[in-house]
Amino acid sequence: MARPIHLFVSSSPDLAPEREALDAGRTPLAYRKSVLNSPSAQTLLRRSDVVWTTFESAQELRSHASRALAQAILDRGEQFGLHLQDVEALLALVKGEEETPADLTRRQGAERGGVILGGGG
Repeated sequence: MARPIHLFVSSSPDLAPEREALDAGRTPLAYRKSVLNSPSAQTLLRRSDVVWTTFESAQELRSHASRALAQAILDRGEQFGLHLQDVEALLALVKGEEETPADLTRRQGAERGGVILGGGG
């Protein structure tokens, strides 16, 4: 039987949540922002027993975390009773075909829901 998925977010400088997850037999998803770390933080990261995925921006973190969680859910698909549409959507997310917001710099039509704003007169 697959282990349950546990999600936690921590900014703990001593990596205690990581240790708790490993002691409980869980594989944590560890992310850290790509910044210059203090010497003590560098030591903690080197001594860590997990693989850290670095990210540059909130969007990149969202992408990495979404893909990893989607894969974890797919790995336990039978446990969750996923339907075909769920599996297809999760597979698309894992492959990086997630929905992206429209390019805000590109003008788009309003189709049938437009509102005309007058200049006042």
